[in-house]
Amino acid sequence: MTVTGLPVFTPAPPWPQSAHDRHAGAEPARAVLPGGYPVWLVGRYNHAQKAARSRVLSRAAAIAPGRHRPGFEAFAENSITGTDGAEHRRYRDLAGRALTPQRVSALRPRVTAIAAEIMRDFAAGPQPADLASGFCRLLPVRVICELLGVPDADAPLFSGWADAIISDPRDGGDDRILSALADMDAYMVSALTERLAHPRRDLLTAMARAAAAAGMPPEKACTVADALYIGGVESIATVSALAVLMLLENPGEMDRLRGSPGLAPQAAEEVLRYHRMAATVPPILPRVTTAPVRLGSTVIPAGDTVLILYASANRDPAAFADPDRFDILRQAPPHLAFGRGDHFCPGSALARTELDVALHALVRYLPGLALAADPADLRFTPAMGINALRKLPVTWEAP
Repeated sequence: MTVTGLPVFTPAPPWPQSAHDRHAGAEPARAVLPGGYPVWLVGRYNHAQKAARSRVLSRAAAIAPGRHRPGFEAFAENSITGTDGAEHRRYRDLAGRALTPQRVSALRPRVTAIAAEIMRDFAAGPQPADLASGFCRLLPVRVICELLGVPDADAPLFSGWADAIISDPRDGGDDRILSALADMDAYMVSALTERLAHPRRDLLTAMARAAAAAGMPPEKACTVADALYIGGVESIATVSALAVLMLLENPGEMDRLRGSPGLAPQAAEEVLRYHRMAATVPPILPRVTTAPVRLGSTVIPAGDTVLILYASANRDPAAFADPDRFDILRQAPPHLAFGRGDHFCPGSALARTELDVALHALVRYLPGLALAADPADLRFTPAMGINALRKLPVTWEAP
Protein backbone atom coordinates (compact mmCIF):
# COMPACT_ATOMS: atom_id res chain seq x y z
CA MET A 1 0.00 0.00 0.00
CA THR A 2 1.40 3.38 -0.98
CA VAL A 3 0.15 6.71 0.35
CA THR A 4 1.01 9.97 -1.40
CA GLY A 5 0.21 13.59 -0.73
CA LEU A 6 0.01 13.07 3.02
CA PRO A 7 -1.32 16.38 4.37
CA VAL A 8 0.29 18.55 6.97
CA PHE A 9 -1.52 18.34 10.31
CA THR A 10 -5.04 19.73 10.03
CA PRO A 11 -7.03 19.90 13.27
CA ALA A 12 -10.58 18.59 13.16
CA PRO A 13 -12.41 19.72 16.32
CA PRO A 14 -12.88 18.55 18.92
CA TRP A 15 -9.78 16.40 18.47
CA PRO A 16 -6.51 17.03 16.67
CA GLN A 17 -6.64 14.14 14.22
CA SER A 18 -3.46 12.37 13.26
CA ALA A 19 -2.85 13.25 9.63
CA HIS A 20 -2.26 9.63 8.76
CA ASP A 21 -4.61 7.73 11.10
CA ARG A 22 -6.81 6.88 8.15
CA HIS A 23 -3.82 5.34 6.36
CA ALA A 24 -3.08 2.82 9.11
CA GLY A 25 -4.02 -0.38 7.35
CA ALA A 26 -3.35 -4.01 8.15
CA GLU A 27 0.16 -3.71 6.71
CA PRO A 28 2.80 -0.98 6.98
CA ALA A 29 2.17 1.65 4.32
CA ARG A 30 4.60 3.57 2.16
CA ALA A 31 4.05 7.31 2.35
CA VAL A 32 5.54 10.39 0.75
CA LEU A 33 5.36 13.40 3.00
CA PRO A 34 5.36 16.98 1.71
CA GLY A 35 8.74 17.83 0.30
CA GLY A 36 9.19 14.32 -1.07
CA TYR A 37 10.20 12.78 2.27
CA PRO A 38 9.55 8.99 1.96
CA VAL A 39 8.57 6.98 5.02
CA TRP A 40 6.86 3.79 6.12
CA LEU A 41 3.80 4.23 8.36
CA VAL A 42 3.33 1.57 11.04
CA GLY A 43 -0.08 1.88 12.67
CA ARG A 44 -1.29 -1.53 13.85
CA TYR A 45 -0.93 -2.32 17.54
CA ASN A 46 1.09 -5.53 17.16
CA HIS A 47 3.31 -4.04 14.45
CA ALA A 48 3.91 -0.86 16.48
CA GLN A 49 4.96 -2.90 19.52
CA LYS A 50 7.38 -4.99 17.48
CA ALA A 51 8.82 -1.96 15.71
CA ALA A 52 9.28 -0.03 18.96
CA ARG A 53 11.10 -2.96 20.55
CA SER A 54 13.26 -3.75 17.53
CA ARG A 55 16.87 -2.70 17.85
CA VAL A 56 17.30 -2.60 14.08
CA LEU A 57 15.07 0.49 14.00
CA SER A 58 17.54 3.15 14.98
CA ARG A 59 16.96 6.66 16.28
CA ALA A 60 20.65 7.50 15.98
CA ALA A 61 20.63 6.57 12.29
CA ALA A 62 17.61 8.82 11.77
CA ILE A 63 19.58 11.90 12.76
CA ALA A 64 22.92 10.92 11.24
CA PRO A 65 24.78 13.57 9.20
CA GLY A 66 23.37 13.94 5.73
CA ARG A 67 19.86 12.78 6.61
CA HIS A 68 16.77 14.96 6.49
CA ARG A 69 16.40 16.38 10.01
CA PRO A 70 13.49 18.80 10.20
CA GLY A 71 13.06 21.18 13.12
CA PHE A 72 12.56 19.26 16.32
CA GLU A 73 15.08 16.62 15.27
CA ALA A 74 17.81 19.11 16.13
CA PHE A 75 16.81 18.52 19.74
CA ALA A 76 17.60 14.82 19.35
CA GLU A 77 21.24 15.26 18.44
CA ASN A 78 23.45 14.15 21.35
CA SER A 79 20.37 13.60 23.52
CA ILE A 80 18.45 10.68 24.96
CA THR A 81 15.99 10.77 22.05
CA GLY A 82 18.68 10.49 19.39
CA THR A 83 20.81 7.63 20.67
CA ASP A 84 20.76 3.83 20.71
CA GLY A 85 22.60 1.03 22.42
CA ALA A 86 25.15 1.69 25.15
CA GLU A 87 25.04 5.47 24.74
CA HIS A 88 21.26 5.46 25.07
CA ARG A 89 21.51 3.32 28.21
CA ARG A 90 23.87 5.90 29.76
CA TYR A 91 21.28 8.61 29.26
CA ARG A 92 18.44 6.35 30.42
CA ASP A 93 20.35 5.42 33.57
CA LEU A 94 20.73 9.10 34.36
CA ALA A 95 17.04 9.78 33.76
CA GLY A 96 16.11 6.64 35.67
CA ARG A 97 18.08 7.70 38.73
CA ALA A 98 16.43 11.10 38.56
CA LEU A 99 12.88 9.72 38.30
CA THR A 100 12.92 6.56 40.39
CA PRO A 101 9.50 5.18 41.39
CA GLN A 102 10.37 6.03 44.99
CA ARG A 103 11.12 9.67 44.12
CA VAL A 104 7.90 10.02 42.10
CA SER A 105 5.84 8.35 44.84
CA ALA A 106 7.34 10.63 47.47
CA LEU A 107 6.53 13.62 45.26
CA ARG A 108 2.82 12.82 45.00
CA PRO A 109 1.71 14.69 48.18
CA ARG A 110 3.52 17.79 46.96
CA VAL A 111 1.95 17.49 43.48
CA THR A 112 -1.45 17.20 45.16
CA ALA A 113 -0.79 20.29 47.28
CA ILE A 114 0.36 22.33 44.26
CA ALA A 115 -2.71 21.23 42.27
CA ALA A 116 -5.01 22.23 45.12
CA GLU A 117 -3.36 25.64 45.47
CA ILE A 118 -3.62 26.39 41.75
CA MET A 119 -7.17 25.07 41.49
CA ARG A 120 -8.44 27.05 44.49
CA ASP A 121 -7.10 30.24 42.93
CA PHE A 122 -8.60 29.31 39.57
CA ALA A 123 -12.00 28.47 41.05
CA ALA A 124 -12.10 31.79 42.88
CA GLY A 125 -11.50 33.76 39.69
CA PRO A 126 -13.83 35.19 37.06
CA GLN A 127 -15.81 33.09 34.59
CA PRO A 128 -15.45 31.92 31.91
CA ALA A 129 -11.77 31.16 32.27
CA ASP A 130 -9.12 29.37 30.25
CA LEU A 131 -8.40 26.06 31.99
CA ALA A 132 -5.56 25.22 29.57
CA SER A 133 -3.37 28.09 30.73
CA GLY A 134 -4.94 28.62 34.16
CA PHE A 135 -4.42 25.10 35.48
CA CYS A 136 -3.33 22.47 32.95
CA ARG A 137 -0.07 24.26 32.14
CA LEU A 138 0.61 25.83 35.52
CA LEU A 139 0.59 22.49 37.33
CA PRO A 140 3.40 20.77 35.39
CA VAL A 141 5.46 23.98 35.27
CA ARG A 142 5.33 24.29 39.07
CA VAL A 143 5.98 20.58 39.60
CA ILE A 144 8.95 20.18 37.26
CA CYS A 145 10.58 23.42 38.43
CA GLU A 146 10.28 22.31 42.04
CA LEU A 147 11.48 18.82 41.21
CA LEU A 148 14.51 20.03 39.25
CA GLY A 149 15.24 22.85 41.67
CA VAL A 150 14.61 25.66 39.19
CA PRO A 151 13.57 28.90 40.98
CA ASP A 152 10.01 30.05 40.30
CA ALA A 153 11.45 33.30 38.93
CA ASP A 154 13.15 31.34 36.13
CA ALA A 155 10.04 29.35 35.15
CA PRO A 156 9.03 31.88 32.43
CA LEU A 157 12.44 31.42 30.81
CA PHE A 158 11.92 27.68 30.59
CA SER A 159 8.38 28.03 29.33
CA GLY A 160 9.59 30.29 26.54
CA TRP A 161 12.39 27.91 25.56
CA ALA A 162 10.10 24.89 25.61
CA ASP A 163 7.49 26.70 23.50
CA ALA A 164 10.16 27.52 20.92
CA ILE A 165 11.65 24.02 20.83
CA ILE A 166 8.33 22.30 20.14
CA SER A 167 7.06 25.04 17.83
CA ASP A 168 6.25 24.63 14.17
CA PRO A 169 9.47 25.40 12.23
CA ARG A 170 7.35 27.22 9.67
CA ASP A 171 6.73 29.80 12.41
CA GLY A 172 10.17 31.30 12.84
CA GLY A 173 12.31 28.57 11.32
CA ASP A 174 14.88 26.19 12.73
CA ASP A 175 17.04 29.07 14.00
CA ARG A 176 14.48 29.79 16.72
CA ILE A 177 14.55 26.15 17.84
CA LEU A 178 18.35 25.98 17.86
CA SER A 179 18.65 29.28 19.72
CA ALA A 180 16.25 28.08 22.43
CA LEU A 181 18.16 24.81 22.75
CA ALA A 182 21.44 26.66 23.15
CA ASP A 183 20.00 28.94 25.85
CA MET A 184 18.42 26.06 27.77
CA ASP A 185 21.60 24.00 27.53
CA ALA A 186 23.69 26.89 28.85
CA TYR A 187 21.36 27.33 31.81
CA MET A 188 21.34 23.61 32.63
CA VAL A 189 25.13 23.23 32.31
CA SER A 190 25.62 26.13 34.71
CA ALA A 191 23.05 24.70 37.15
CA LEU A 192 24.52 21.18 37.07
CA THR A 193 28.04 22.53 37.60
CA GLU A 194 26.85 24.67 40.51
CA ARG A 195 25.06 21.68 42.12
CA LEU A 196 28.28 19.67 42.18
CA ALA A 197 29.97 22.45 44.12
CA HIS A 198 26.94 23.28 46.28
CA PRO A 199 24.56 20.28 46.53
CA ARG A 200 20.89 20.76 47.29
CA ARG A 201 17.97 18.42 47.82
CA ASP A 202 16.71 18.57 44.26
CA LEU A 203 16.75 16.63 41.02
CA LEU A 204 19.51 18.67 39.40
CA THR A 205 21.82 17.72 42.28
CA ALA A 206 20.91 14.05 41.92
CA MET A 207 21.53 14.24 38.18
CA ALA A 208 24.81 16.11 38.59
CA ARG A 209 26.12 13.49 41.02
CA ALA A 210 24.94 10.57 38.89
CA ALA A 211 26.49 12.10 35.77
CA ALA A 212 29.80 12.72 37.54
CA ALA A 213 29.84 9.14 38.84
CA ALA A 214 29.27 7.88 35.28
CA GLY A 215 31.97 10.13 33.84
CA MET A 216 29.42 12.17 31.92
CA PRO A 217 30.23 15.90 31.66
CA PRO A 218 27.52 18.49 32.37
CA GLU A 219 27.41 19.32 28.65
CA LYS A 220 26.02 15.82 28.05
CA ALA A 221 23.91 15.52 31.18
CA CYS A 222 22.13 18.79 30.44
CA THR A 223 20.29 17.21 27.50
CA VAL A 224 18.54 14.80 29.86
CA ALA A 225 17.49 17.70 32.08
CA ASP A 226 16.23 19.52 28.97
CA ALA A 227 14.18 16.49 27.91
CA LEU A 228 12.72 16.08 31.38
CA TYR A 229 11.58 19.69 31.40
CA ILE A 230 10.09 19.68 27.91
CA GLY A 231 8.41 16.32 28.34
CA GLY A 232 7.42 17.06 31.91
CA VAL A 233 5.68 20.31 31.00
CA GLU A 234 4.46 20.39 27.43
CA SER A 235 3.26 16.80 27.16
CA ILE A 236 1.51 16.80 30.52
CA ALA A 237 -0.07 20.22 29.99
CA THR A 238 -1.39 19.18 26.60
CA VAL A 239 -2.78 15.81 27.62
CA SER A 240 -4.36 17.30 30.76
CA ALA A 241 -6.30 19.84 28.69
CA LEU A 242 -7.32 17.13 26.24
CA ALA A 243 -8.45 14.98 29.18
CA VAL A 244 -10.82 17.71 30.34
CA LEU A 245 -12.18 18.11 26.83
CA MET A 246 -12.69 14.36 26.48
CA LEU A 247 -14.64 14.24 29.72
CA LEU A 248 -16.76 17.27 28.83
CA GLU A 249 -17.55 15.75 25.44
CA ASN A 250 -18.48 12.48 27.16
CA PRO A 251 -20.75 13.64 30.02
CA GLY A 252 -21.58 10.09 31.07
CA GLU A 253 -17.91 9.42 31.75
CA MET A 254 -17.57 12.75 33.55
CA ASP A 255 -20.51 11.85 35.79
CA ARG A 256 -18.93 8.47 36.45
CA LEU A 257 -15.66 10.10 37.51
CA ARG A 258 -17.45 12.66 39.68
CA GLY A 259 -19.33 9.86 41.42
CA SER A 260 -16.19 7.76 41.90
CA PRO A 261 -13.04 9.92 41.98
CA GLY A 262 -11.09 6.77 42.72
CA LEU A 263 -11.48 5.98 39.02
CA ALA A 264 -9.03 8.77 38.19
CA PRO A 265 -6.09 6.39 37.51
CA GLN A 266 -8.24 4.35 35.10
CA ALA A 267 -9.52 7.52 33.50
CA ALA A 268 -5.94 8.70 33.06
CA GLU A 269 -5.00 5.49 31.24
CA GLU A 270 -8.00 5.79 28.91
CA VAL A 271 -7.09 9.42 28.21
CA LEU A 272 -3.57 8.35 27.29
CA ARG A 273 -4.93 5.66 24.98
CA TYR A 274 -7.61 7.81 23.41
CA HIS A 275 -5.87 11.12 22.85
CA ARG A 276 -4.19 12.19 19.63
CA MET A 277 -1.60 14.58 20.96
CA ALA A 278 1.46 14.07 18.79
CA ALA A 279 2.02 16.16 15.70
CA THR A 280 2.62 14.18 12.54
CA VAL A 281 4.21 16.36 9.92
CA PRO A 282 7.07 17.20 9.98
CA PRO A 283 7.76 13.70 11.28
CA ILE A 284 8.65 13.42 14.92
CA LEU A 285 11.11 10.80 16.17
CA PRO A 286 11.43 8.74 13.00
CA ARG A 287 13.61 5.64 13.00
CA VAL A 288 15.78 4.18 10.28
CA THR A 289 16.16 0.46 9.64
CA THR A 290 19.75 -0.74 9.99
CA ALA A 291 18.73 -4.15 8.64
CA PRO A 292 15.61 -5.48 6.94
CA VAL A 293 12.68 -5.94 9.35
CA ARG A 294 9.49 -7.91 8.84
CA LEU A 295 6.22 -6.48 10.15
CA GLY A 296 3.31 -8.73 9.27
CA SER A 297 3.86 -9.86 5.69
CA THR A 298 5.81 -6.71 4.81
CA VAL A 299 9.60 -6.56 4.80
CA ILE A 300 10.94 -3.04 5.22
CA PRO A 301 14.39 -2.78 3.65
CA ALA A 302 17.48 -1.53 5.43
CA GLY A 303 18.02 2.22 5.25
CA ASP A 304 14.33 3.17 5.11
CA THR A 305 12.63 5.62 7.46
CA VAL A 306 9.81 4.38 9.70
CA LEU A 307 7.19 6.36 11.63
CA ILE A 308 5.50 4.41 14.43
CA LEU A 309 1.97 5.79 14.73
CA TYR A 310 1.23 5.20 18.40
CA ALA A 311 -2.05 7.12 18.21
CA SER A 312 -3.23 4.85 15.41
CA ALA A 313 -2.06 1.75 17.27
CA ASN A 314 -4.04 2.86 20.31
CA ARG A 315 -7.17 2.91 18.12
CA ASP A 316 -6.51 -0.45 16.45
CA PRO A 317 -9.79 -2.44 16.49
CA ALA A 318 -7.78 -5.66 16.53
CA ALA A 319 -6.51 -4.70 20.00
CA PHE A 320 -9.27 -2.47 21.41
CA ALA A 321 -12.98 -3.20 21.16
CA ASP A 322 -14.91 -0.20 19.86
CA PRO A 323 -11.66 1.81 19.87
CA ASP A 324 -13.20 5.20 19.10
CA ARG A 325 -15.36 5.09 22.23
CA PHE A 326 -14.01 6.88 25.30
CA ASP A 327 -14.56 4.51 28.25
CA ILE A 328 -12.85 5.05 31.59
CA LEU A 329 -13.82 1.52 32.67
CA ARG A 330 -12.17 -0.04 29.62
CA GLN A 331 -10.44 -3.39 30.12
CA ALA A 332 -7.85 -3.65 27.37
CA PRO A 333 -4.19 -4.31 26.58
CA PRO A 334 -1.74 -1.64 27.73
CA HIS A 335 -1.75 1.43 25.50
CA LEU A 336 1.35 2.59 23.67
CA ALA A 337 1.23 6.29 24.57
CA PHE A 338 4.64 6.06 26.24
CA GLY A 339 6.14 3.86 23.55
CA ARG A 340 7.82 0.51 24.08
CA GLY A 341 11.28 -0.97 24.22
CA ASP A 342 14.50 0.92 24.83
CA HIS A 343 12.86 4.28 24.11
CA PHE A 344 9.96 3.84 26.53
CA CYS A 345 9.33 7.24 28.13
CA PRO A 346 11.37 7.51 31.37
CA GLY A 347 8.97 10.16 32.67
CA SER A 348 5.89 7.94 32.42
CA ALA A 349 5.46 7.55 36.19
CA LEU A 350 5.55 11.31 36.72
CA ALA A 351 3.11 11.90 33.85
CA ARG A 352 0.66 9.34 35.24
CA THR A 353 0.90 10.86 38.71
CA GLU A 354 0.25 14.40 37.49
CA LEU A 355 -2.65 13.40 35.26
CA ASP A 356 -4.24 11.39 38.08
CA VAL A 357 -3.84 14.30 40.50
CA ALA A 358 -5.19 16.77 37.92
CA LEU A 359 -8.34 14.70 37.37
CA HIS A 360 -8.94 14.44 41.12
CA ALA A 361 -8.56 18.23 41.45
CA LEU A 362 -10.89 18.79 38.53
CA VAL A 363 -13.85 16.95 40.05
CA ARG A 364 -13.16 18.25 43.56
CA TYR A 365 -12.80 21.96 42.92
CA LEU A 366 -14.87 22.59 39.79
CA PRO A 367 -18.39 21.21 40.29
CA GLY A 368 -20.65 21.63 37.31
CA LEU A 369 -17.69 22.14 34.98
CA ALA A 370 -18.88 22.95 31.46
CA LEU A 371 -17.33 23.99 28.17
CA ALA A 372 -17.86 27.69 27.48
CA ALA A 373 -17.38 27.44 23.71
CA ASP A 374 -18.64 25.50 20.76
CA PRO A 375 -16.27 22.53 20.32
CA ALA A 376 -16.07 23.41 16.62
CA ASP A 377 -14.56 26.78 17.57
CA LEU A 378 -11.69 25.31 19.58
CA ARG A 379 -8.32 25.70 17.95
CA PHE A 380 -5.12 23.74 18.27
CA THR A 381 -1.57 24.98 17.94
CA PRO A 382 0.12 22.97 15.18
CA ALA A 383 3.38 22.72 17.07
CA MET A 384 6.35 20.71 15.88
CA GLY A 385 6.02 18.08 18.56
CA ILE A 386 2.67 18.51 20.25
CA ASN A 387 -0.72 19.72 19.08
CA ALA A 388 -1.98 21.67 22.06
CA LEU A 389 -5.28 23.39 22.67
CA ARG A 390 -4.77 27.12 22.41
CA LYS A 391 -7.52 27.76 24.92
CA LEU A 392 -10.07 25.71 26.85
CA PRO A 393 -12.75 28.16 28.08
CA VAL A 394 -14.90 26.73 30.86
CA THR A 395 -17.48 27.67 33.47
CA TRP A 396 -18.37 25.97 36.76
CA GLU A 397 -20.66 26.28 39.74
CA ALA A 398 -19.36 28.96 42.07
CA PRO A 399 -19.49 28.12 45.80
